[in-house]
Formats: sequence, C-alpha cells, structure tokens
Amino acid sequence: MLLAPLNFPPTKRELALVAVLAMMSLAGQSLAQETPQTYAPPAPPSTSAPATSTPRRLAGQQVREIRLEGASIDSDARLRESIVQQAGEPLDANKVRKSIVNLFATGRFSNIRAEVEQTPQGQVDLVFVTDENFFVGRVTVDKIPRHGPSESQLVNSTKLDLGALYEPQKIPVAIEGIQKVLRNQGFYRASVTMDEERHAATQQVDLHFHIAGGERARVFDALIDEWSHIEPAVQALREAKERICG
Repeated sequence: MLLAPLNFPPTKRELALVAVLAMMSLAGQSLAQETPQTYAPPAPPSTSAPATSTPRRLAGQQVREIRLEGASIDSDARLRESIVQQAGEPLDANKVRKSIVNLFATGRFSNIRAEVEQTPQGQVDLVFVTDENFFVGRVTVDKIPRHGPSESQLVNSTKLDLGALYEPQKIPVAIEGIQKVLRNQGFYRASVTMDEERHAATQQVDLHFHIAGGERARVFDALIDEWSHIEPAVQALREAKERICG
C-alpha cells in the first residue's frame, strides 16, 4: 500500500530562508550583467635592446669612441690622459674602473658613472657621465646699511674661502654669520638672501649676498625682537617703552 506524502505547512523560519536565497540569486544575476567579463591579451615581450649597458656586460667588444659628458670638459686633454681605456681596444671593465678612479683623483667631479652604448656596427661607445664640482669664486655683499659693518667684515663672517669646494649646505651658516655681525651692531631687523652665478668653463661659482631692512633698531624694539619667544619679557618691555618713550 502506497502512502501519500505528508504536506506540512512551511514554518516562518523556512519561508525566511527561501526569501534570502532568492534575493542572493537575483543579486548575483544583476552583478553578472553589470560587470561583463573582458579579456585583454598579454602584451608581447619587448625585443628592443636597452640604449645603454654596463661595461662588464659588453666586455670584449671593440670601443669605437670615448666621450666625457659634462660642461665644457669633453675636449680637456688633461682629463683624456686620465682615461686608461682607449678607443680601438676591446672594452675592459678593469680599465674602465681605473679610468673612473683617475678622473675622481683630479678633484673636478662629485660623481662619475660609465655607460656603454652599442652601435649598429657591433662596436660600443664608452661614455663617462659626470657631475662637476664647483669652487668658491667671488663673494660679495651689497646693500650694506649706512654706518654699518664693512663689506670685508661681512664677507669674512661667511667663512667661504676663495677656491674652496662649494657646498650648498654651508650657505645657511654663511647667512647666519652675516646676520650675527649685523645684530652685534644693532641691525636686528636686517634679512639676508643669496644668489649664485656659475661659470662652467672655470668651475667656479660667485656668491652674492643681499641685505634688506638694514635700519638700526632702537633699544626697546631690538630687545622685543630678541626676546619675542618670551611673552612676559616682551610685555614688560612694551610697558617700559610706553612709560619712557610715550
């Protein structure tokens, strides 16, 4: 005897579960329609050779020519004498390294790197790419306030010696040296700026300092500027100035 299946009414929990599953199915279909799948074929590998390489990688290939890249140095015969690697010879990484050491020893460069360029004829060009050192040339100070320090005093306060290696990080110290001399003579409000003038042919840089606001401060104003970070002292000075000077 066959028994008919029993049909129990669904519970609230079962109905809620069915509703959640239906919503998830509809959301998945909607997402699939809104974001169609695309395929982008991978880019073919590049077959072009790099423009430059390292001496060790191309060692043994004949050197066609040697160049020095920098400001007006390529024709300097003295620098050419420092290069051990010669054109017409096989490229030798040890000779290139020795050439860099010799070039550094001249004191004219802050950085040197060697690059090798392949030619269509199967030879190579050796290029020494350089960053040149610059040296201190003339140091001047202008717009010096009337009855103030002399230019020689201010130039000496920079501690920038003629012919010394030019190091930009020393400029703030030089400016502070000028300002200290000015403050010692009562010019508390003077400001100092600087611009440089480079001469590539001689690797010298002239430094020009400019003074602005060079009026000698009165006693109370100078003290207020000097002690501006101490508020009680500033207030007391202002009150004393009003009582004395009106």
